[in-house]
Amino acid sequence: MKVYLIIAKFLTAIIMALLLSPLATAVADDDLNMLTINPDRLQTFNGAGDDLYVDRDPFNWPPEQIARFKALHEERTKVDPFASLTLTGVMWDQAHPLAIINDKLIGINDTINGSTVTDITKETVVLKNGNLFHTLQFRAIAFELNPVKEDN
Repeated sequence: MKVYLIIAKFLTAIIMALLLSPLATAVADDDLNMLTINPDRLQTFNGAGDDLYVDRDPFNWPPEQIARFKALHEERTKVDPFASLTLTGVMWDQAHPLAIINDKLIGINDTINGSTVTDITKETVVLKNGNLFHTLQFRAIAFELNPVKEDN
């Protein structure tokens, strides 16, 4: 039985040596199984001649990557500059149209909440904020008129 155990330990050591030969050496003994790793070979062996480990700390990002993450975050959290604007009326005149936006009388090229009015039509107002354009329209109000019945 002891002979089988010695042979098994020896075969284990040979298999480990063959599998990890460039990385480690295995030594088998009756009382001791030992695997010795050669650290100088760990960094250069990959099987294809490339480095096994890349010098990169997953908790320490390079500045370029941090800048990309910040740009994505800012893009996702941008607030719609037109969300707070409501068109409540248009005073139409071919030469000088005016719009009522957020209870303020606004003309073409006037600015409200950082947005500039670029065009006013009878039903819409076009705004520009940076390189973004937005068209404000009247909210559709649907209601039914019931004819008045005359009592005879």
